[in-house]
Amino acid sequence: MTEKEALATGELQTEPVSTVLGRNVYSFVGGPEPDPQQMAADEKIEKAVERAGKSTDTSAAGSAEAARAYADSAQRVVERLEAYLDAGGASFQGGKLISIAAPEDAVTEAGVRRGSTVAELKAAYDGEGLKTTSKTAYELPVDGQPGWTVLFEIEQNAVKYMSIGKAG
Repeated sequence: MTEKEALATGELQTEPVSTVLGRNVYSFVGGPEPDPQQMAADEKIEKAVERAGKSTDTSAAGSAEAARAYADSAQRVVERLEAYLDAGGASFQGGKLISIAAPEDAVTEAGVRRGSTVAELKAAYDGEGLKTTSKTAYELPVDGQPGWTVLFEIEQNAVKYMSIGKAG
């Protein structure tokens, strides 16, 4: 699905809640709305990162400024990602769908939801291709969509977030 097609469904906010790293991130209708002040602040951070990447200033002050820009950007990336996963929505790059974060009340066909235990996740998808990708994540191939997976992110032995996107 393209960004234009997804917006035409009426299920997403009409404006992105985040535009960073070439991605437009939309929340579902009823979710967080765009915050122009925060988006302007994010743009300012990203411009500082761009300047730092082009800078030839190797002084201590120049290096400290670059480090600050990269740290601020990394912090905002984490905050935006957590907000996206918390609320649910869709992410697009170049007009193409990159990922869908499940809203809090989403339930898989096998009954897995946020709060399901790892044991319940494993029981639901035993023999379906579920695999551990890290200490805190499991991936399940999406039938009929080669290269796409459902990602189950784990915290304290329970599913914290669910999303669909390209594997890896």
